[in-house]
Amino acid sequence: MTFTGNEMAAILKLAKLMAVADGQLTNAERDAIFTDLGSFGITANSVHSVALEKMADEMEPVAAIKIVAQM
Repeated sequence: MTFTGNEMAAILKLAKLMAVADGQLTNAERDAIFTDLGSFGITANSVHSVALEKMADEMEPVAAIKIVAQM
């Protein structure tokens, strides 16, 4: 499966929202998220991951849900 940048950002946004449900995003949780994204060629702290994380952080949760729902 191939995902667009917006789709990957939406997936990351929702993953981070689930991880932060307890009030904080730990380094271990962030590492686990990027371990999964590694299967799509996105590794933590790479140029792509920094841009993707910025897109995800700027995305509204409702927008992320809409994007994922349309996939």
